[in-house]
Amino acid sequence: TLETKKGYIDSSYLGDPFRYYFRYSYKYKDNLLFSFSGDKDAGEELFGHSQKLGFDHYGVTFMLKNVGLVQKLALGNYNIQLGQGLTMWTGSSMKFAVDGNIKKYAPVVKAASPFAEYDFLKGAALQVALGKHTSMATFVSYTKRDATNMTVGDNGQNVFQSFYTSGYHRTESELQKKNLVGETVTGGSLQYANTNFTLGINGYYQHLDAILSPKEYFYNCYYFFGNNNMSVGVDASYLFRNILLFAESAFDGNGKNASIVGAQLWARNDVSLSVYYRNYAKDYQNMYSNGLGQNSDSKNENGLAAVFNFKLPWDICVVASADVFEMPWSRHQVYSPTNGMDCRLKLTKNNLLSIHHLLLGTSLLRSAYFLYANTSFYMLYNMKRKNNDIKIISHLQLSKKSCIFAG
Repeated sequence: TLETKKGYIDSSYLGDPFRYYFRYSYKYKDNLLFSFSGDKDAGEELFGHSQKLGFDHYGVTFMLKNVGLVQKLALGNYNIQLGQGLTMWTGSSMKFAVDGNIKKYAPVVKAASPFAEYDFLKGAALQVALGKHTSMATFVSYTKRDATNMTVGDNGQNVFQSFYTSGYHRTESELQKKNLVGETVTGGSLQYANTNFTLGINGYYQHLDAILSPKEYFYNCYYFFGNNNMSVGVDASYLFRNILLFAESAFDGNGKNASIVGAQLWARNDVSLSVYYRNYAKDYQNMYSNGLGQNSDSKNENGLAAVFNFKLPWDICVVASADVFEMPWSRHQVYSPTNGMDCRLKLTKNNLLSIHHLLLGTSLLRSAYFLYANTSFYMLYNMKRKNNDIKIISHLQLSKKSCIFAG
């Protein structure tokens, strides 16, 4: 029996313990997408005094693609994803390339997840073709963000301590954090792409209608403080035969830099080697950076990583990777520089036949046998060392897709 959460016992949660959500989506070929969704988390009210509009969060997205010179037009909730994520990348993104593919392929403009409550833009984005190989994108967004500890500063301007990103609005205190800070984001991207070469020049400007002033600790002395920020960057890639080279370098409003450079080599279709090096300054300030690395944001880190992808007999796919990294400044609850190594080994096998033997017992015992096709075998071994601490994680999973015999 699951223990009842305290919020339901003392009635601090204003709603029932169920999550409700809906989504309506219409798609016409690959040219038109419309999505409308609503979401109420467990503990939040539905059509109550705190949620007079019904659901706690609504999402609307309209997307038009490949119509004349218009490559993409997004209205409502959308994401901007550029380069390798150092200049700007909203929405989800891989942080470590365990599948063997380390290069990010940025769509520039993308529809936001229908149930995302943060880390997306709201407004309009347009990407148009300027020629056979050149395109330009521009976007503008205004969003109300949740925030904590909002006060009035000495100059009469609102000041807050941090963004509140959980998306939960179950209690009175959580509701007081909702939609406190208005955020305006505008920017653009100029893209060139031919068969072997791509080049992107990207940038954005961010304005908050309140001043972000984090509580001062030793580890966060390089965090962003203020209400205006920007980032500009350049990304490029070049394919030479079976070698792909790529890089990105970005600068924030203070001129601090984050850079990444990498290469992928394909010896055969089933054998590849990928290597990348990253160097993110400890004082790089960009709320929308989302590059490869060990940290959740792209700062205070440098490292060298390699990923080897190959196949064993019987079509067993193997991905072996190692990442040697350093974080030169302290972090939350880590009060000294960090160095370490992250090693991973992943084995997968698809389209297996598996036999599942089940012993059934009530008053009489009997056996049942099931034969499954398209079974997937997945194993992950991860050893991670940070300074003198070693963490080992292993995971084994067998996924049965379809039963073809039972008896």
